[in-house]
Amino acid sequence: MGFRYYKPKERVNKLSEYFELADVLFHYEQGFTEPELLERIDATKNSAGPDSGYIFQQLLNYRIIVETNDYNPRFILALPYREFLEYLYQESQPVNSAIIQGYISALQQRIDDLKRAYEDDSTALTLRNLNKLGRELDNIAQKSSQNRLGVINDVRKLKSNDENLSYRERLSEANRLWDEYLEPLREMISPSGSFGTIMDSLKQMLEIGEARFSGQTELRQLFLQSRARRAQLNEQTRHDLNEAQQELTPLREKLTQESKLVDAANVIFNQLEQGKFSELPSFPFGRLLRRERHITMGGARGFLADIWSLQTEPDSIMLDDAMSSAQSPLETEAVLKLLDEMPAKTNVVEYFLQAHDSLTANEVLRAVTVVCLHQKRHNITITNDLQNYQLGDETWQGISIYKGDTDD
Repeated sequence: MGFRYYKPKERVNKLSEYFELADVLFHYEQGFTEPELLERIDATKNSAGPDSGYIFQQLLNYRIIVETNDYNPRFILALPYREFLEYLYQESQPVNSAIIQGYISALQQRIDDLKRAYEDDSTALTLRNLNKLGRELDNIAQKSSQNRLGVINDVRKLKSNDENLSYRERLSEANRLWDEYLEPLREMISPSGSFGTIMDSLKQMLEIGEARFSGQTELRQLFLQSRARRAQLNEQTRHDLNEAQQELTPLREKLTQESKLVDAANVIFNQLEQGKFSELPSFPFGRLLRRERHITMGGARGFLADIWSLQTEPDSIMLDDAMSSAQSPLETEAVLKLLDEMPAKTNVVEYFLQAHDSLTANEVLRAVTVVCLHQKRHNITITNDLQNYQLGDETWQGISIYKGDTDD
């Protein structure tokens, strides 16, 4: 049968048609003899499909499989398809401890293969295994870069917060990025970690091989390239980790602090709403809050400023799981968004009550707190002139708080 050129689309379609079999060959790198492969084809093909011999010939014609030059020939997945599937598998999952263990196992296999090639004094086997090692190192380096870019891209999404996530949701996502991306990178650059240990073993094996085959120019050049790849991988993972950490760490710390502060405020405002003044934590200015149950910030600004400047969660605040996980329609960023939208000379509390139905006094008090803490940014005017606010069935008395100057 004469040689036929297959167009890229035809080859991709054929790979898709027999992907299940190609996937088996991808994971079983040593391949199969012809009878073994025919059995595999028969196990994976449709009952109404062509016979196994025809499919076997199709795979050969499209060069999806190739025959090895071993004494006992075997059929393996052709290199272009193997590299393509390696890329797709690397793209489809983040580096984690299981993936790193896979890297370690693969590198250990390459070390063992090189050791056997040295013992057999086989130039051909050494050459083949060095090429395989080069692909392994390139794959690991590629995944490290993908992790870095993935972290940076996701952190910028969290910063812009186009999805209007709460502090708690953003913190949860930041922690996920840390666990799935950065911790594995830290493991990869740690000299004492399992990955660092296998890289040291690889360095020693390459040095042994370079000395053993020093008289063969091609092999010596490949050994030099492999050693350079190994050193470059160590340097690249360190760079990837540092750059990703610079993006993620400040945001994670900020979100952690903000979430704790919001939780602290939730507890205090719930106690205020229920009239539990005696249970308030003993912060400065706390006693000023015991005088009246108003939406008033006049005597509370110092107290609330202390809450928002806390670096750690106070021991005296005990969080309730249901309370801390509940979301308010007036979280910090929602409040600031409403402030940006509302016209000048608008009563802030009334605007909030119009924007959201069925707000509790607790939610209004929390929103007013946020407004007071950002009053410079939004030119907030606060007076102690009391007015009535209708919250559900209750009438509350509180301060007058406006965006902008109220003078005509």
